[in-house]
Amino acid sequence: MTPMGERVGTCLLYTSSATKHKNRSLSAPFDLHVLGTPPAFILSQDQTCLLYTSSSERSYRATPYGHTMPSWRKESIIGHCNQNKKGSLVRQVEMTLNDRLAIGRKKNAHKAADITYKYIYSWETYRSYLKHCCYFVKWCSKTHGCKTLEECHPYMQEWMKTRKSLSPYTQKLEVSALAKLYGYRTGELDINTASRCRKDIKRSRNEVSRDRHFSEQKHADFVAFCRSTGLRRGELKVLRGTALYQDPSGTYYIHVTSGSKGGRERYAPVIGDIELVCKLCRDAGKNKVFPSIPSAADVHSYRAEYATQIYKQYVRPLEHLERHEIYYCRGDRKGEKFDRTAMKKASQALGHNRISVVAGHYLRI
Repeated sequence: MTPMGERVGTCLLYTSSATKHKNRSLSAPFDLHVLGTPPAFILSQDQTCLLYTSSSERSYRATPYGHTMPSWRKESIIGHCNQNKKGSLVRQVEMTLNDRLAIGRKKNAHKAADITYKYIYSWETYRSYLKHCCYFVKWCSKTHGCKTLEECHPYMQEWMKTRKSLSPYTQKLEVSALAKLYGYRTGELDINTASRCRKDIKRSRNEVSRDRHFSEQKHADFVAFCRSTGLRRGELKVLRGTALYQDPSGTYYIHVTSGSKGGRERYAPVIGDIELVCKLCRDAGKNKVFPSIPSAADVHSYRAEYATQIYKQYVRPLEHLERHEIYYCRGDRKGEKFDRTAMKKASQALGHNRISVVAGHYLRI
Protein backbone atom coordinates (compact mmCIF):
# COMPACT_ATOMS: atom_id res chain seq x y z
CA MET A 1 0.00 0.00 0.00
CA THR A 2 1.19 3.48 -0.81
CA PRO A 3 1.30 6.25 1.85
CA MET A 4 -1.75 7.96 0.34
CA GLY A 5 -3.81 4.83 0.84
CA GLU A 6 -4.14 3.74 -2.79
CA ARG A 7 -3.62 0.10 -3.63
CA VAL A 8 -1.85 -0.78 -6.83
CA GLY A 9 -3.92 -2.80 -9.21
CA THR A 10 -7.38 -2.00 -7.77
CA CYS A 11 -10.22 -0.63 -9.81
CA LEU A 12 -13.71 0.70 -9.27
CA LEU A 13 -16.36 -1.70 -10.53
CA TYR A 14 -19.97 -0.62 -11.14
CA THR A 15 -22.91 -3.03 -11.21
CA SER A 16 -25.87 -2.64 -13.52
CA SER A 17 -27.91 -1.16 -10.67
CA ALA A 18 -25.21 1.41 -10.05
CA THR A 19 -25.07 2.53 -13.69
CA LYS A 20 -28.81 3.14 -13.72
CA HIS A 21 -28.38 5.81 -11.09
CA LYS A 22 -25.48 7.82 -12.49
CA ASN A 23 -26.81 11.02 -11.02
CA ARG A 24 -26.80 9.70 -7.49
CA SER A 25 -23.94 11.00 -5.30
CA LEU A 26 -20.90 8.77 -5.63
CA SER A 27 -20.10 9.24 -1.96
CA ALA A 28 -23.06 7.03 -1.02
CA PRO A 29 -22.22 3.43 -0.09
CA PHE A 30 -22.92 0.68 -2.58
CA ASP A 31 -22.11 -3.01 -3.03
CA LEU A 32 -19.75 -4.67 -5.42
CA HIS A 33 -21.03 -7.86 -7.01
CA VAL A 34 -18.62 -9.31 -9.50
CA LEU A 35 -19.27 -12.56 -11.33
CA GLY A 36 -16.61 -14.12 -13.48
CA THR A 37 -14.14 -11.34 -12.70
CA PRO A 38 -10.97 -11.48 -14.81
CA PRO A 39 -7.80 -12.26 -12.80
CA ALA A 40 -6.51 -8.69 -13.14
CA PHE A 41 -9.55 -7.38 -11.25
CA ILE A 42 -9.79 -9.88 -8.42
CA LEU A 43 -10.31 -8.09 -5.11
CA SER A 44 -9.12 -9.66 -1.88
CA GLN A 45 -11.39 -9.49 1.14
CA ASP A 46 -9.49 -6.61 2.76
CA GLN A 47 -8.76 -4.75 -0.47
CA THR A 48 -9.71 -1.11 -0.70
CA CYS A 49 -11.24 0.68 -3.66
CA LEU A 50 -10.79 4.44 -3.55
CA LEU A 51 -13.14 6.86 -5.22
CA TYR A 52 -12.85 10.40 -6.48
CA THR A 53 -15.93 12.51 -7.14
CA SER A 54 -15.05 14.81 -10.02
CA SER A 55 -12.44 15.63 -12.61
CA SER A 56 -11.35 18.59 -10.49
CA GLU A 57 -10.15 16.14 -7.85
CA ARG A 58 -7.99 14.16 -10.28
CA SER A 59 -4.89 16.19 -9.43
CA TYR A 60 -1.62 14.29 -9.48
CA ARG A 61 1.26 14.71 -7.11
CA ALA A 62 4.61 13.09 -6.42
CA THR A 63 4.78 10.21 -3.98
CA PRO A 64 7.77 9.23 -1.82
CA TYR A 65 8.50 6.45 -4.28
CA GLY A 66 8.92 8.72 -7.29
CA HIS A 67 5.65 7.80 -9.04
CA THR A 68 2.54 9.88 -9.63
CA MET A 69 -0.99 8.98 -8.71
CA PRO A 70 -4.34 10.72 -8.33
CA SER A 71 -5.25 12.65 -5.19
CA TRP A 72 -8.14 10.50 -4.10
CA ARG A 73 -11.07 11.29 -1.89
CA LYS A 74 -10.83 10.28 1.74
CA GLU A 75 -13.89 8.03 1.50
CA SER A 76 -12.99 4.41 0.90
CA ILE A 77 -14.89 1.22 0.31
CA ILE A 78 -13.33 -1.48 2.42
CA GLY A 79 -13.62 -5.08 1.27
CA HIS A 80 -17.14 -5.66 -0.02
CA CYS A 81 -18.28 -2.26 1.25
CA ASN A 82 -18.68 -3.02 4.95
CA GLN A 83 -18.56 0.66 5.99
CA ASN A 84 -18.80 -0.12 9.71
CA LYS A 85 -15.62 -2.19 9.71
CA LYS A 86 -12.65 -0.20 11.00
CA GLY A 87 -10.01 -2.66 9.93
CA SER A 88 -6.90 -3.73 11.82
CA LEU A 89 -5.08 -1.41 14.20
CA VAL A 90 -2.31 -0.93 11.66
CA ARG A 91 -4.92 0.01 9.06
CA GLN A 92 -6.49 2.49 11.49
CA VAL A 93 -3.09 4.09 12.11
CA GLU A 94 -2.46 4.36 8.40
CA MET A 95 -5.84 5.96 7.67
CA THR A 96 -5.46 8.43 10.55
CA LEU A 97 -2.00 9.55 9.48
CA ASN A 98 -3.15 9.77 5.86
CA ASP A 99 -5.68 12.35 7.03
CA ARG A 100 -2.82 14.38 8.52
CA LEU A 101 -0.87 14.60 5.25
CA ALA A 102 -0.26 18.13 3.97
CA ILE A 103 2.43 17.49 1.38
CA GLY A 104 2.99 20.60 -0.70
CA ARG A 105 1.03 22.94 1.54
CA LYS A 106 2.51 26.18 2.81
CA LYS A 107 3.70 25.54 6.35
CA ASN A 108 4.13 29.25 7.16
CA ALA A 109 0.39 29.84 6.97
CA HIS A 110 -0.22 26.94 9.36
CA LYS A 111 2.43 28.28 11.74
CA ALA A 112 0.69 31.65 11.84
CA ALA A 113 -2.58 29.89 12.65
CA ASP A 114 -0.83 27.61 15.20
CA ILE A 115 -2.17 24.43 13.61
CA THR A 116 1.02 22.73 12.42
CA TYR A 117 0.54 20.02 15.06
CA LYS A 118 -2.41 18.74 13.02
CA TYR A 119 -0.45 18.03 9.86
CA ILE A 120 2.50 16.09 8.40
CA TYR A 121 4.52 17.97 5.80
CA SER A 122 7.09 15.48 4.54
CA TRP A 123 7.11 11.86 3.43
CA GLU A 124 10.10 11.07 5.63
CA THR A 125 8.19 12.25 8.71
CA TYR A 126 5.15 10.26 7.58
CA ARG A 127 7.16 7.05 7.26
CA SER A 128 8.84 7.52 10.64
CA TYR A 129 5.57 8.26 12.43
CA LEU A 130 3.80 5.35 10.73
CA LYS A 131 6.52 2.92 11.83
CA HIS A 132 6.58 4.02 15.47
CA CYS A 133 2.80 4.29 15.79
CA CYS A 134 2.53 0.72 14.51
CA TYR A 135 4.99 -0.39 17.20
CA PHE A 136 2.66 1.19 19.77
CA VAL A 137 -0.63 -0.31 18.57
CA LYS A 138 0.85 -3.78 18.10
CA TRP A 139 2.08 -3.64 21.69
CA CYS A 140 -1.37 -2.50 22.85
CA SER A 141 -3.00 -5.36 20.96
CA LYS A 142 -0.63 -7.95 22.40
CA THR A 143 -0.55 -6.61 25.96
CA HIS A 144 -4.07 -5.28 26.49
CA GLY A 145 -6.10 -6.84 23.65
CA CYS A 146 -6.97 -3.46 22.12
CA LYS A 147 -8.82 -3.43 18.81
CA THR A 148 -9.28 0.30 18.16
CA LEU A 149 -7.16 3.42 18.50
CA GLU A 150 -9.55 4.68 21.16
CA GLU A 151 -8.83 1.61 23.27
CA CYS A 152 -5.08 2.15 22.83
CA HIS A 153 -5.23 5.79 23.94
CA PRO A 154 -4.97 5.24 27.75
CA TYR A 155 -1.79 3.19 27.42
CA MET A 156 0.52 5.81 25.88
CA GLN A 157 2.38 6.58 29.10
CA GLU A 158 2.72 2.90 29.96
CA TRP A 159 4.12 2.27 26.47
CA MET A 160 6.71 5.03 26.81
CA LYS A 161 7.91 3.56 30.11
CA THR A 162 8.88 0.44 28.18
CA ARG A 163 10.96 2.60 25.80
CA LYS A 164 13.34 4.08 28.36
CA SER A 165 16.24 2.04 26.99
CA LEU A 166 16.06 3.91 23.67
CA SER A 167 18.09 7.00 22.92
CA PRO A 168 16.56 10.36 23.96
CA TYR A 169 16.20 11.26 20.29
CA THR A 170 14.15 8.13 19.55
CA GLN A 171 12.02 8.69 22.65
CA LYS A 172 11.22 12.23 21.48
CA LEU A 173 10.35 10.85 18.04
CA GLU A 174 7.93 8.32 19.50
CA VAL A 175 6.18 10.96 21.62
CA SER A 176 5.85 13.18 18.54
CA ALA A 177 4.42 10.26 16.56
CA LEU A 178 1.80 9.52 19.23
CA ALA A 179 0.88 13.20 19.49
CA LYS A 180 0.36 13.36 15.74
CA LEU A 181 -1.70 10.17 15.77
CA TYR A 182 -4.15 11.53 18.35
CA GLY A 183 -4.06 15.18 17.31
CA TYR A 184 -2.23 16.60 20.32
CA ARG A 185 0.65 18.98 20.72
CA THR A 186 3.60 17.06 22.15
CA GLY A 187 3.51 19.06 25.40
CA GLU A 188 -0.11 18.11 26.01
CA LEU A 189 0.72 14.42 26.42
CA ASP A 190 2.69 15.11 29.63
CA ILE A 191 5.16 12.31 28.87
CA ASN A 192 8.68 12.79 30.20
CA THR A 193 11.61 11.62 28.13
CA ALA A 194 15.37 11.67 28.67
CA SER A 195 17.19 14.90 27.85
CA ARG A 196 18.99 15.05 24.52
CA CYS A 197 22.73 15.71 24.74
CA ARG A 198 25.07 16.04 21.79
CA LYS A 199 27.82 14.20 23.63
CA ASP A 200 25.66 11.06 23.82
CA ILE A 201 25.38 10.72 20.03
CA LYS A 202 27.58 7.87 18.77
CA ARG A 203 26.81 7.60 15.06
CA SER A 204 28.87 9.90 12.80
CA ARG A 205 31.00 11.03 15.77
CA ASN A 206 33.12 7.99 16.50
CA GLU A 207 33.71 4.67 14.76
CA VAL A 208 30.88 2.22 15.39
CA SER A 209 30.46 -1.44 14.44
CA ARG A 210 28.40 -0.60 11.37
CA ASP A 211 31.28 1.42 9.88
CA ARG A 212 33.30 -1.78 9.51
CA HIS A 213 30.79 -3.00 6.91
CA PHE A 214 31.55 -0.15 4.53
CA SER A 215 34.75 0.29 2.52
CA GLU A 216 35.54 3.88 1.54
CA GLN A 217 38.17 2.58 -0.88
CA LYS A 218 35.66 0.48 -2.83
CA HIS A 219 33.24 3.44 -2.92
CA ALA A 220 35.84 6.17 -3.41
CA ASP A 221 33.81 8.09 -6.03
CA PHE A 222 30.68 8.03 -3.89
CA VAL A 223 32.54 9.26 -0.79
CA ALA A 224 34.30 12.03 -2.73
CA PHE A 225 30.98 13.13 -4.24
CA CYS A 226 29.37 13.32 -0.78
CA ARG A 227 32.26 15.31 0.66
CA SER A 228 32.11 17.70 -2.29
CA THR A 229 28.35 18.33 -2.31
CA GLY A 230 27.06 17.72 1.23
CA LEU A 231 23.87 16.05 0.01
CA ARG A 232 21.61 14.02 2.28
CA ARG A 233 21.03 10.31 1.71
CA GLY A 234 17.52 10.99 0.43
CA GLU A 235 18.81 13.63 -1.96
CA LEU A 236 21.49 11.31 -3.29
CA LYS A 237 18.92 8.59 -3.97
CA VAL A 238 16.96 10.73 -6.43
CA LEU A 239 19.80 12.91 -7.79
CA ARG A 240 20.08 13.06 -11.58
CA GLY A 241 22.93 14.37 -13.67
CA THR A 242 20.86 17.30 -14.88
CA ALA A 243 20.99 18.80 -11.37
CA LEU A 244 24.51 20.11 -12.04
CA TYR A 245 24.43 23.88 -12.55
CA GLN A 246 27.13 26.42 -13.37
CA ASP A 247 26.56 30.13 -12.72
CA PRO A 248 28.00 32.94 -14.91
CA SER A 249 31.06 33.20 -12.66
CA GLY A 250 31.94 29.55 -13.33
CA THR A 251 30.98 28.22 -9.89
CA TYR A 252 29.31 24.81 -9.89
CA TYR A 253 26.25 23.94 -7.80
CA ILE A 254 23.95 20.99 -7.31
CA HIS A 255 20.37 22.15 -7.74
CA VAL A 256 18.45 20.18 -5.09
CA THR A 257 14.76 19.93 -5.98
CA SER A 258 13.66 16.62 -4.47
CA GLY A 259 14.50 14.33 -1.60
CA SER A 260 15.32 17.28 0.66
CA LYS A 261 14.11 17.82 4.20
CA GLY A 262 10.73 19.50 4.10
CA GLY A 263 10.90 19.67 0.30
CA ARG A 264 13.07 22.78 0.42
CA GLU A 265 14.88 23.69 -2.79
CA ARG A 266 18.48 24.90 -2.70
CA TYR A 267 21.71 25.29 -4.63
CA ALA A 268 24.52 23.41 -2.88
CA PRO A 269 27.96 24.74 -3.90
CA VAL A 270 30.36 22.09 -5.18
CA ILE A 271 33.74 22.08 -3.44
CA GLY A 272 36.61 19.64 -3.17
CA ASP A 273 36.78 17.25 -6.12
CA ILE A 274 34.81 19.43 -8.55
CA GLU A 275 36.11 17.55 -11.60
CA LEU A 276 34.80 14.22 -10.32
CA VAL A 277 31.37 15.69 -9.48
CA CYS A 278 31.05 17.20 -12.96
CA LYS A 279 32.12 13.95 -14.63
CA LEU A 280 29.66 11.78 -12.69
CA CYS A 281 26.78 14.18 -13.37
CA ARG A 282 27.56 14.55 -17.07
CA ASP A 283 27.95 10.80 -17.51
CA ALA A 284 24.58 10.24 -15.81
CA GLY A 285 22.73 12.83 -17.88
CA LYS A 286 18.99 12.44 -17.25
CA ASN A 287 19.57 9.24 -15.29
CA LYS A 288 20.36 8.87 -11.62
CA VAL A 289 23.94 9.64 -10.65
CA PHE A 290 23.90 6.74 -8.15
CA PRO A 291 21.52 3.87 -9.00
CA SER A 292 21.92 2.64 -5.42
CA ILE A 293 23.25 4.11 -2.18
CA PRO A 294 25.39 1.94 0.15
CA SER A 295 23.28 1.39 3.27
CA ALA A 296 26.29 1.36 5.61
CA ALA A 297 27.78 4.63 4.31
CA ASP A 298 27.94 7.31 7.02
CA VAL A 299 26.55 10.09 4.85
CA HIS A 300 26.06 12.43 7.81
CA SER A 301 29.77 12.43 8.59
CA TYR A 302 30.54 13.45 4.99
CA ARG A 303 28.03 16.28 5.32
CA ALA A 304 29.86 17.38 8.45
CA GLU A 305 33.17 17.47 6.58
CA TYR A 306 31.50 19.45 3.78
CA ALA A 307 29.99 21.96 6.23
CA THR A 308 33.34 22.43 7.95
CA GLN A 309 35.04 23.21 4.65
CA ILE A 310 32.30 25.70 3.68
CA TYR A 311 32.70 27.39 7.05
CA LYS A 312 36.46 27.67 6.61
CA GLN A 313 35.96 29.36 3.22
CA TYR A 314 34.02 32.22 4.79
CA VAL A 315 35.29 32.48 8.37
CA ARG A 316 36.83 35.79 9.46
CA PRO A 317 39.29 36.40 12.30
CA LEU A 318 37.15 36.38 15.44
CA GLU A 319 39.26 39.08 17.12
CA HIS A 320 38.12 41.52 14.43
CA LEU A 321 34.39 40.83 14.91
CA GLU A 322 31.82 42.54 17.08
CA ARG A 323 30.23 40.52 19.86
CA HIS A 324 26.91 40.17 18.00
CA GLU A 325 28.78 38.67 15.02
CA ILE A 326 30.10 35.78 17.12
CA TYR A 327 28.22 32.61 18.01
CA TYR A 328 28.95 31.36 21.55
CA CYS A 329 28.43 27.62 22.04
CA ARG A 330 26.72 26.10 25.06
CA GLY A 331 26.49 22.66 26.62
CA ASP A 332 29.42 20.32 26.01
CA ARG A 333 30.91 22.84 23.51
CA LYS A 334 30.80 25.72 25.94
CA GLY A 335 33.73 28.06 25.41
CA GLU A 336 33.92 27.55 21.64
CA LYS A 337 33.17 30.52 19.37
CA PHE A 338 32.31 30.75 15.68
CA ASP A 339 31.72 33.36 13.01
CA ARG A 340 27.94 33.70 12.58
CA THR A 341 28.17 34.76 8.93
CA ALA A 342 30.30 31.76 7.97
CA MET A 343 27.97 29.48 9.93
CA LYS A 344 25.00 30.84 8.00
CA LYS A 345 26.73 30.06 4.70
CA ALA A 346 27.40 26.48 5.83
CA SER A 347 23.85 26.07 7.09
CA GLN A 348 22.34 27.25 3.79
CA ALA A 349 24.59 24.89 1.82
CA LEU A 350 23.33 21.98 3.96
CA GLY A 351 19.68 23.00 3.60
CA HIS A 352 19.10 23.74 7.30
CA ASN A 353 19.16 27.55 7.60
CA ARG A 354 19.74 27.31 11.37
CA ILE A 355 23.21 28.05 12.69
CA SER A 356 22.51 26.26 15.97
CA VAL A 357 22.18 22.97 14.05
CA VAL A 358 25.51 23.58 12.32
CA ALA A 359 27.26 24.29 15.64
CA GLY A 360 25.75 21.27 17.38
CA HIS A 361 26.01 18.60 14.70
CA TYR A 362 28.28 19.55 11.81
CA LEU A 363 31.27 21.76 12.52
CA ARG A 364 34.40 19.70 13.25
CA ILE A 365 36.94 22.36 14.23
